[in-house]
Amino acid sequence: MQQELTINSDATLGKATRLINELYTDKKFLTVSVSTGRTRTSQQNKAIHKFCRMIAESCNDAGYEYTIKSLLANKAIMLPWTWERVKDVIWLEVQSAMYPDKKRSTTALKSDEVTQVADVIIRHLAAELNLNVPFPSKEEIDGYKA
Repeated sequence: MQQELTINSDATLGKATRLINELYTDKKFLTVSVSTGRTRTSQQNKAIHKFCRMIAESCNDAGYEYTIKSLLANKAIMLPWTWERVKDVIWLEVQSAMYPDKKRSTTALKSDEVTQVADVIIRHLAAELNLNVPFPSKEEIDGYKA
């Protein structure tokens, strides 16, 4: 059995303590893993997806294409950017380089780490591609479906 608890008040601390005591009394063996800091929120997940969509649109509008090497034709194939491609080859690559001990998923990020990854990408896009793509504000993602 695996159970995840969020302890963010005296009340939830009390519930977690009681649960651990009950489980230990019953099973006599527990493995407990603890992490601190807030993980990225659902709003941040929406913002990441919107940000990736904005990057894809900016790259496509500026004429930047995603290139893959074709084994069949032995030539490069140019593809348009999609939000999924941006997330996979830009966001997750930067995230993995910055936080190599975390799994390759945005769910592994803490709230402040989302901002740090976005800042690196924003700086790179501006410096290397002359693209100004800001991270979406709360107002921009309200009502946005990831």
